[in-house]
Amino acid sequence: MFLYKTFWSKGAGEIWTLFPTIDTIILGRRTYDWVLKVIGASHYDNGERNVYVITRTERPTVGKTTFYTGNLTELVQQLKSENGKTSIVTVEQK
Repeated sequence: MFLYKTFWSKGAGEIWTLFPTIDTIILGRRTYDWVLKVIGASHYDNGERNVYVITRTERPTVGKTTFYTGNLTELVQQLKSENGKTSIVTVEQK
């Protein structure tokens, strides 16, 4: 289990080379909205990985994208304990 943290504007290039091996992504709602607008939903949700968008507003799950309103530390602990998880990446926009 690997937990990566990257910033969108710096260091992102190196993490994107690992993207095929990442099975879970955690990101904030503003970063998610920006990616939807500029790149499109398939950038994160390709049907093969789970995406957790950290937000204060409850929204229904879309595909494998979950809008999470709970405690971030608890989410990471839960994900780490799941079988089959090999890598989790968190993305922050700077």
